[in-house]
Amino acid sequence: MVYVKQHENFPTLNAVKFKLLNKNTDQHLTVLLLYRKNNSNILQYIKDLELVLNTYVDIILGDLNINYLHDVSVTPLKSLLSSLNYSQIVQSQTFISAGSILDQVYLKRNDFDIIQNSVLSVYY
Repeated sequence: MVYVKQHENFPTLNAVKFKLLNKNTDQHLTVLLLYRKNNSNILQYIKDLELVLNTYVDIILGDLNINYLHDVSVTPLKSLLSSLNYSQIVQSQTFISAGSILDQVYLKRNDFDIIQNSVLSVYY
């Protein structure tokens, strides 16, 4: 069984950080779930993210509304997360019609073995 052991909200990031605990193995993961509004200041968002990442986080995921494939504004995000030893694992477009990766998942390097992922197309 997996439980949410604790959580913390970060209104400036539109984010929540929570610790998951596996009761059977006593292992835990800290996850940061993010949403960046499309019109918010990207550089300020990344500065606020850096402050939150001063504490340990295993997985960062969310809709960042920054195109990981082509957007010049993703460079500061890539630099920050690379410097903190995170790898972005989503390699397929998540916003198919625009050819973009807006939804991203970052894992702390060396904390995980092989991760397989795929993008499911969902249309409303």
